[in-house]
This record gives sequence, C-alpha cells and structure tokens, in this order.
Amino acid sequence: KTSSHRSATRNCLNTMDNYDNVPLQPLFTTSPFNILEKLFSSLKVEGKLTEEIASKLYALLGQTFVIALDLLDQESVTKIVSPSGRCLFQVQSLEKTDENYVVYSHYCPCKSFSMSVLNPDSSSALLLCKHQIAVRLADALTEYKSQEVTDQDLFQILCK
Repeated sequence: KTSSHRSATRNCLNTMDNYDNVPLQPLFTTSPFNILEKLFSSLKVEGKLTEEIASKLYALLGQTFVIALDLLDQESVTKIVSPSGRCLFQVQSLEKTDENYVVYSHYCPCKSFSMSVLNPDSSSALLLCKHQIAVRLADALTEYKSQEVTDQDLFQILCK
C-alpha cells in the first residue's frame, strides 16, 4: 500500500510540473470544499489512490496532502470504536510520538489548524490540516488501525 501511495504521489508531482502554465479555473467552478467531498467520495468508490485523484487532491491541498500521506504510510491513524457504535479518529503526531489528536471533520486541536485553517488571511492558509486529510484518506481507503474501547473509555478520550 505504501508504495502505491508513493507511486501515485510521485506521478502526480511529475505530472504537475507539466501544468505550470495551465489555468486551473475550470476546477474551481464550485466551492473547494465541495470538490474535496467529491474527490474523497471517488476515492472511497475506487478503493485506491489513483493518479487522477492524487493530482486533484494535490492541486487543492498542496504539500499538506503529501504530509498527510506520510501519516497514512506510518500508520498514524486509529479508528476508535465503542460497543454503542460511536467512533472517532485519532492521529499520532509526526513530531511528538506521545501526542495524539482527536480529529473531527471540521476541527482538529493541532496548532496548524488554528494558525492556518481558521485564519484564511494567513500567508499559509489551508483548507484542512494534515491530520484531517490523513483521516479522510484513511477512512476512504479503510487504512487505519482499529481499537475497540468501552463507552466510558471513549468518553474519557473525548474529555482530554
């Protein structure tokens, strides 16, 4: 799996070099978030990261997409499930191996989220942080570690 992610990304980056002078206007006829939703849905249907999907995700997310792939390749994403069917995703930090982030679809407690996602005027503005992207990729590709916990343990994780 790792080599296929790397291969798709490498091919995507090589292909992107050929598009330096090609306007991306037609890609942005709708909201970037709507496009992302469609891409992640396509990814789930395909069951693998194709070059086409990788190049479009890279066009929207840039280097943050590549870093998210590193998180996926390092098996940093865990899906935590309780007997009641509730679940959440947790992502281990790349920098601090003892730090985990509980990631939500519209929120991540990491510094990058607060500095670059919540601040669209920032010079480093992002649509999603690397942890959110990694969770979306992991969920679509079902490439995550699974952990079963009690409802009480899940509550404790959410209260941290």
